[in-house]
Amino acid sequence: MAGMEAANHRPREAVRGRRAAGRGLGIGFDELNRLTQAPEGTWNGSSITTKTRQSDWVLDQFGSFTTYKQDANGDGDWVDTGDINDNNTFDVGFKITARKDQKTTPETVSTPTNAANGTLTNDGRTDKMVYDAWNRLRQVQNQASAVRATYRYNGLGHRIAWHDDADNDADVDGSDPVYHLAYTEDWRMVAVYRGSDANPKERHLPHMAGINGFGHVGGPDGQILYDKDTSTAWASAADGTLDARRYICQNHRGDVSAIITDIAWQVESIRYTAYGEPTALPGGDTDSDGDFDATDAGNIIGWTTGYDARYDVNVDGLIDADDLSDAIAVNGGGYLTSGRGILSGTPTNNRKGYAGYEHDRVMPARLAHVRHRAYRMDLGRSLQPTQVPGPALIPIPPTTSCFDLPLDDCVDCCVSEVIHPADFDPHYLLYCLAQCVRADLIRTCIDAGSTQSPSMALYVCERCCGQSTTNYGTCIQACRQRFFWDEINPSAPNCNDMCSPWRLITESPGSWAATPSLVPAGCNCSYTWYHKFERVCPNAACKTTYEESFRREWTAYRLPGETCGQACRRVAPRDLTTPPWLPNGPIDRVPDVSPKTRGSNRRGCYQ
Repeated sequence: MAGMEAANHRPREAVRGRRAAGRGLGIGFDELNRLTQAPEGTWNGSSITTKTRQSDWVLDQFGSFTTYKQDANGDGDWVDTGDINDNNTFDVGFKITARKDQKTTPETVSTPTNAANGTLTNDGRTDKMVYDAWNRLRQVQNQASAVRATYRYNGLGHRIAWHDDADNDADVDGSDPVYHLAYTEDWRMVAVYRGSDANPKERHLPHMAGINGFGHVGGPDGQILYDKDTSTAWASAADGTLDARRYICQNHRGDVSAIITDIAWQVESIRYTAYGEPTALPGGDTDSDGDFDATDAGNIIGWTTGYDARYDVNVDGLIDADDLSDAIAVNGGGYLTSGRGILSGTPTNNRKGYAGYEHDRVMPARLAHVRHRAYRMDLGRSLQPTQVPGPALIPIPPTTSCFDLPLDDCVDCCVSEVIHPADFDPHYLLYCLAQCVRADLIRTCIDAGSTQSPSMALYVCERCCGQSTTNYGTCIQACRQRFFWDEINPSAPNCNDMCSPWRLITESPGSWAATPSLVPAGCNCSYTWYHKFERVCPNAACKTTYEESFRREWTAYRLPGETCGQACRRVAPRDLTTPPWLPNGPIDRVPDVSPKTRGSNRRGCYQ
């Protein structure tokens, strides 16, 4: 579906009725039972009267909304500040091609741009998007091409790092630390680290639903709480103490609807439009207008009889002066303005929101990171089209991969793999590096990899060339000999035709390694094989022995009473004991592999 993901990005099924004075919600549907209207105001038992806000959508047959209108103050027009009156145009491939702001006279037309595979690269108004070779969102820029945020991923598609304007000086540069995310093996975020800090800035406890807490029931976006280091600034080094605990309250749809402290004080509540745009209401917001101000303070002090949960900030069943002081405390020591277009107020800075998704730190009101895709709440659609699994379970869009890239563009693909080599099938990595060698770009690839780690250049040479050297000439020559022998030596014999088949002469049983990680109860796991092959060749120019090791790495989390060794074996990959060696041994060069072949070959590089 174009405008929504069939399961996860459906519009939220709202509930008619009284939520708070003037905050009732009605809903209207089209003939296909799709949400098209959401008026808010006073609910009289059968309809909404005295409207405070209204949202309307017109959907095409594929679920994309061609019209989106929002009357922010309920006055019946669509021309005021905060109102929206957009008309969108889509092509036959469901790509958005025009956005018309009809709130102005004359209307303002912006022209989004899309990649050939349907990926949105420029929304025409606020953001430009850059993607890596696997169609994962790598960078967001403003319309002047200034970087707003940069992202990195591992081979499983996990977003493992982001880099944004952490120090709030209006640019993204070296003074802004990179933040690293840690996950469980089933894609649940458990920690956020700043740069090379040994201690986390945040620790997250996901909801491990299911028998014995194995987490196989329910979605991966359920969360119980997070602990946060609030005694140091976000851009400063973690001090080792996670001094604030916040509990995540999710509704039956998975939306984060409230944040409370460890003693059950109300920090804030959040509401969403049908497609996920948030409105944050700070603790003590007695009139639900999006702020805690003098009016709310007066309402709490002036309370006389009855009960209203919005006034009872400390949830002790009473509404009194304590609630006023507690409201001031949870809002950072004073009044606080949040409201429409804000997911979380400054003191809290929660990033969990619509459907439990991780919202972007810089653009929380319109961008969420949803595993293999990024979702735009204001557009009601994902930025990327559907992706399919590829080698080593890497998410690869159907029209983009290392195999399809022009040789001049293969460096980005190469570097993406080199940054986190442990997460990739080494044969796939070798093919990608070989493509760079063919284009004489191995030097660029090594230089780019070296910026990620002091040992990266050595690693590239070892994996690509079989040489423990960082000498570029030696590396390139070794790579050419390994992958393209017939190209640099046309008179060389065809060894595959004249030699006997490769025969396995040495095979190690495999060795385990399991060590504790920095994440609480976490373990670093690995398993290594070693194989040696030989063959008989009448020509001395042909290689007669071949040996190689293969290492798989993953993470595990210990259950109570488990050692890391036990945890690693429990969650080991299913194909761990099936080494990825060729049935007839190694070959002298990597064959060409078309996208069609890749689709039926999990390893991607070999027939």
